[in-house]
Amino acid sequence: MTKLRTLLPWAVLVVGVTVLSGCGPGITPTKKPIATLMARPSQIPQPTAVKPIAKVGSALEWYPIAEKEAIAWQNDAVLHSVVGGNIAMDGSSLPCDGRAELWTYSFVSVATQKKLTVSVQAGALSSKGERALTRVDGQPLTQEDLEFYSHLYLSSDWKVDSTQAAQVSNPLFKAKYNVEPRLISYVMFNTKYLDFVNNKATNWMYWVISYDPDKYPFQVTMDARTGEVKERP
Repeated sequence: MTKLRTLLPWAVLVVGVTVLSGCGPGITPTKKPIATLMARPSQIPQPTAVKPIAKVGSALEWYPIAEKEAIAWQNDAVLHSVVGGNIAMDGSSLPCDGRAELWTYSFVSVATQKKLTVSVQAGALSSKGERALTRVDGQPLTQEDLEFYSHLYLSSDWKVDSTQAAQVSNPLFKAKYNVEPRLISYVMFNTKYLDFVNNKATNWMYWVISYDPDKYPFQVTMDARTGEVKERP
């Protein structure tokens, strides 16, 4: 009995060592858990929001959209002016390459003495509005005034696009100021000018490309039918 009591502590020690070491018969070693670093949602890098690039186009490229509205408006509708620029709707600047995010086309109807304005933005109809065709002072047109809007050039006579106008005018601007243009406007008129010397009114379809009027006052005028750079009458 004394011998058995003496052996018991050693037996317990041996069994204890066997269990702790995981090497005893029938004992499967237990794997220690591996700590995994998990980032919190706020720590995960988020993709930077990409600012969408404005959809731009040239004056002639988007003209059919406006012309469709004008034809549906009045049968005698004639293009009177086109306006665009390199400032996007969000205030950012676009390249001065003759394209714009917004083009505004104006048409006149002598028969109804009305004017239609059609805006095309990002290649789609944005808005349109009609108003009376009046003199600058708001008074009704006289017969002589109506003649000013009669027999203007047809839109088919318009050959020089805004991109072509910019390609011609930008080098002239850079030659004068030795800087790249940053602010530009494109205006095309289909109108007449009064030749008081010869007492006649002559049709005149032309582009006026204007640059920053405050810092770089510069304008280039060219025939919208031929591309010839010339002074306005």
